[in-house]
Amino acid sequence: MDTSRRCGVPQDSGLGILVRMPTSRPRRWRALLAGLSLAALVASTAPAFGAADPGGQQPDAQTSDAVGTADSTAARRISCRRGWISLTFDDGPDPVRTARLVRILTELDVPATFFMVGQRVQASPETVRLVARHGFQVANHSYRHQDMRTQTLAGVRLTLRNTQRALVKAGVTPTHLMRPPYGSINRRIEQTIRDSGYVPVLWTVDSADWAGGNARQIADRILARLHPNGTNIVLQHDGVTNSPASIGAVRRVVEVARDRGYCFTDLTRRGTSDVPPPTARVTSLPAREGTHASVRIRLSHPASGPASVRVRATGGSAGAGDFEALTRTVRFAAGENEKTVQLAVTPDEVPEADEQFAVELDQAEGLVLASQLVTVGIRDARKPPSVAVAPAVVREPATRQWALAKVRVWLGRSSGNDVTVTLQSSPGTAGSSDFALRTRTVTIPAGATEVWASFPVAKDRRHEGRERFEVRITSAENAVVARGRAWVTILP
Repeated sequence: MDTSRRCGVPQDSGLGILVRMPTSRPRRWRALLAGLSLAALVASTAPAFGAADPGGQQPDAQTSDAVGTADSTAARRISCRRGWISLTFDDGPDPVRTARLVRILTELDVPATFFMVGQRVQASPETVRLVARHGFQVANHSYRHQDMRTQTLAGVRLTLRNTQRALVKAGVTPTHLMRPPYGSINRRIEQTIRDSGYVPVLWTVDSADWAGGNARQIADRILARLHPNGTNIVLQHDGVTNSPASIGAVRRVVEVARDRGYCFTDLTRRGTSDVPPPTARVTSLPAREGTHASVRIRLSHPASGPASVRVRATGGSAGAGDFEALTRTVRFAAGENEKTVQLAVTPDEVPEADEQFAVELDQAEGLVLASQLVTVGIRDARKPPSVAVAPAVVREPATRQWALAKVRVWLGRSSGNDVTVTLQSSPGTAGSSDFALRTRTVTIPAGATEVWASFPVAKDRRHEGRERFEVRITSAENAVVARGRAWVTILP
């Protein structure tokens, strides 16, 4: 048995385009992406596309299913974290099956594209209008569903033209999308299709509904063959013997796929899934000198195709020698939604305050920039210095009303940042009549190592021995408290 014809795929004529399906257990065949050139397909190592219609088996005499389109923007209101699905139905229209399919799709608010056979359009123009009236896309599937590789190029042009005329005569405005019967195409046919003003569209997920199976089996077949983190063009039929089961599978496909995080969308005029470009947001993490700063670019949803953005590190309070002067194009492959760029931060021996530089995003391709600038902080390589307060001695004033006890606040080493310290005095053996309770805030400038804080000591009319009060550090900014308490001794 000619297995390739049984599966609706003509034998390879030596162009290296089509692959026969084995007669043993079926495999998951990956289809040609819609709109891809055949030259790209030949270069690809991916398996050939799946079968379209049952080879040698003519569709039912009645025209295939009628489709009702849904608003594709509804799919865009959810996250679409797993990817996108475009439903397509071949071989219609059929006044009964298509009408049922239109009702289901409309109820589910799902778009779809119907590739219609010219003869069936002529036989059931009211069904064609039903499909278009519900907003679904109508496309060309040839006039008699004949393998184009068996036709002359003039015959290819004729079948396209006759189908177009039938659709227009039925009262609809068809798209310029076209699916060759059985997916049978080569370079010459593809070029003829394009020269005739059409875009050839194949598929990535073959439901194999024409080969048999009930609704549950067909639905599970489709769900198992979806490619996550990308786009999927699903092939089903509304004009073959098993179309009732395939139409019955639609509800399960839609509900399960949506639960998994897929969105449903129409085809574009290029024959690709109509996926809105992702939105890119940029964030950053600060870094210490001698390490790497991280700039993260995250997309709102995975890219459906190649996308890129240029990343440039620009100036700020940090000088050109403090960070890597980077200009790089970051590229996202289909299915990717996050990239991290590492930028080297240069170490130095100079104590300095925290600095920053800017990273700018521009020249976006295939995505939209939600933010174009992010600030990246650079922390000094050294750890914060330790701060301490030293004991002090002061003599009680003999003639004046007040004397100042000078308390030394010092750092273990100099810092590149200003260090701000708050101190507070509290009673010890000396009471509130012996000194003034005070809260002092002092700043040790960047590069310095000490500062003095003054606390008033009162003249005492009574003769007393030595007394003391406490000074403690209550807070420190840009430093770690190593010794936070000290006594101030008052000599008589």
